[in-house]
Amino acid sequence: MTTITITLKKGTSQYDLRTQQATLKGLITKAINSKDKARLEEIERLLMPINDQTVAVFVQAELARIQRTKTVTVQANPAPAATIQAAIQPASAGMMTNIYLYPRSEYYTRFHHTTSFKMNEPRYWGSYHRSESSRFAAEVRGKSKFPSPFVKETPKANSFFAHSGGYHSPFAFPEYQNTLTQTKLVRNGEINIRDELLVYKNSMAKLVISSFEKMQENQQNISQNQVRPIVFSDNDYPCVLVALPTLNAYHSHSEAGKYWAKHPKPFQKLVLACFIAMLNQEAIENKIPIEMVLRSSFGHNLPSICVTDNTFRINVGIIPSAYANIIGRTLYRLNVYIGNISDESSPASGFDKTFIDKVKRYNALKLKKAIDTHPRYKSLIGSAEYHHADINEADFETLHRHFKQLNENMGSKGSARFIPVCLENKTIWQAIRSSGDSIGKSVLYECFRKDSTIDWLANKILDALLEKNAFPLETALKDLLNQLTYTDVVSMNYSHIGAALSVSKRQFETVSFKRFYKDDHAFDRITKILFQGLDEPRPREALYSGIELAGSHFFSHARGSETVDNNEPDYGSDSDCEEDLNDQPTKESTHIVHRKLRVCSGMKAILLAHYGALSFLKSLGFKAFELNLEQMYYEVHDAVKFVKNDKLLLNKVKVNYASKILHFDLNHCNSFNVDNKTLDEMLKGDPAVIILDYTSSTGNTIKDAVEKCFANKVVSLVILVNSGLKNDQAGSDLNPYGEARIVGRNRVTVNNIMDVMKNGLANEDKLPAKVHEKVRAFKQRKMAFSFIGLFKPANAASKIFLQETTYRASKS
Repeated sequence: MTTITITLKKGTSQYDLRTQQATLKGLITKAINSKDKARLEEIERLLMPINDQTVAVFVQAELARIQRTKTVTVQANPAPAATIQAAIQPASAGMMTNIYLYPRSEYYTRFHHTTSFKMNEPRYWGSYHRSESSRFAAEVRGKSKFPSPFVKETPKANSFFAHSGGYHSPFAFPEYQNTLTQTKLVRNGEINIRDELLVYKNSMAKLVISSFEKMQENQQNISQNQVRPIVFSDNDYPCVLVALPTLNAYHSHSEAGKYWAKHPKPFQKLVLACFIAMLNQEAIENKIPIEMVLRSSFGHNLPSICVTDNTFRINVGIIPSAYANIIGRTLYRLNVYIGNISDESSPASGFDKTFIDKVKRYNALKLKKAIDTHPRYKSLIGSAEYHHADINEADFETLHRHFKQLNENMGSKGSARFIPVCLENKTIWQAIRSSGDSIGKSVLYECFRKDSTIDWLANKILDALLEKNAFPLETALKDLLNQLTYTDVVSMNYSHIGAALSVSKRQFETVSFKRFYKDDHAFDRITKILFQGLDEPRPREALYSGIELAGSHFFSHARGSETVDNNEPDYGSDSDCEEDLNDQPTKESTHIVHRKLRVCSGMKAILLAHYGALSFLKSLGFKAFELNLEQMYYEVHDAVKFVKNDKLLLNKVKVNYASKILHFDLNHCNSFNVDNKTLDEMLKGDPAVIILDYTSSTGNTIKDAVEKCFANKVVSLVILVNSGLKNDQAGSDLNPYGEARIVGRNRVTVNNIMDVMKNGLANEDKLPAKVHEKVRAFKQRKMAFSFIGLFKPANAASKIFLQETTYRASKS
């Protein structure tokens, strides 16, 4: 339904939201100007139930306008200008509730107008579509995963389906497909928006680093002879990695530093919460209506942060330079602040006697359970200490001493693990790294079992910062520790945490971006380009909510073909083409052939490319292969182990008939920032097959890389892979897919590899026609990568002239 009925003085009048938007907008403007609260509430009540995607952008914009007007109207006594505080407002009405169009990486927001989606379920925040905890996995009730024939059947392995890319596209299911209408045929775009966004994001990443470096020297020792930056981004990666010295084992000299360097994950989450709070405080004080959020993945346009291996990653998104500068300054402030906290300076944890008594009872129960379940300790079961351990502290200590003595006498084999929890007389900084359970996990680890706790803690820190509390982090941590409960298990009060996250949201003093459009030419230009690509007007206010609305609207309705394709699921158009790697084809030019196929995820594309490379080497008679993964994302190291290698030996024995496979991420940002090598350096190893990940690469970078690869006469095959969820599709974070592009020196080789790859896939690997059509629409608008035409004379800048080379197997 897209019609509403409004009562006017002359009677009732109907408004069709598809054809009378201007009329209704004028009525709302009149009510705003006359401060007609009753009229605004009536229109708001009528618009809120409207969930038709054809009018979603208009409805959401008008509801936001009404909400802002109501907020201003009810503030009878505005806060003094000197008080720097973000007003707390009720959660806004009228947000999009179609869960099938929610981002694949959902997230929590603490400010109005950050998002247009009503993502209010904590269990999905921070999740990713290739994870058990994602909404998609829950919605299709266990049907989200599947194995492919080319993958080893080890579904019980840790994160098997995530590492093997074995998650369906959400749009393989009717609930999701039904949201795609394909009613709007899009025009061909004139600007390469994908590359423009990548270049802009990379420039903002560099500005963040530059801003940090103005505050302090950007390096730290990680060994006697090695240094690395604290804040860095390599190879035009459109994100920033942060490695605080606090988590550097070589740098840390305090007891706390040494502990967290060995057990970094919980402390990384604490640091994330602190950074989110500090940066959002800076945004409030500088009147910049941009919120930093905790969110998985990268490539989306709203700035976000998440944990990655031994660092944390900032997805800078599309931001004005003023915000990039405060990110850098906040990183400096965070580094100094965290580095200055010590056991001695931290306030006391303040656990009361009731809490400590519960901890002691927990210790006794866990010790007795360890004794009961292991034959070694049967001599302790009948003792008085055993019977009184849970009510008498001295008996517990005696029983524990006997327990440890038996372990010392009899060795570790056959022993039980028990570590008592001791939280008395400790400062907060000491308490969070103390043993929090009977197997030795830290208190902070227990607190962060659910990721929603990070956002809750960030809110507590932000409150303390805005109140000018002298110990903002420790005050928030004390509140966090108060949510711990000890019975026969350790638990957190997640119902309280969830309720606190759903009650209210903050309001920026202004959500207007007019001054940034006016003062920041580059930001003005890139946001115009983005909205032009999505065929929507750029909003003056609530920019990121507007980007999400425009992106979801484009994704829902756009199509790239004249006619609607209702074919059966397949691997998409294979983009079969041939190109010459130079401006003027000659006898000495290198001629390449290209084909591609599209699968359900970027990880699946990487493993499929690896499978194709192994099959190619085996077809040439190789018995073994060497594998280089130095310049790839760390998850790939585990993932390739799941690929069937058909008895090819991996660096296991010395044979005289081997070849090399090189995996190379063109935008690899090594989390340790050491030994980063260029593609030129890696090509000196003469790999026969190169798998290039171009997820964050511009067209020119991809073009140059392909030219360099084929300039090496040993290289016979290049397979390009990417994750379309990241930097394709205008960062909309809606449609997961991966592409594998086979590039070879002759058609026979390319066709054979394509056949091998397809034979290694299952029917479930094929994507619905609607998914391919959506990608085609984004390509039409130049918001997704296309290989065709990359080397044509009009675009080429190559001066490489190569002889046609037939690959010959070389001895290792």
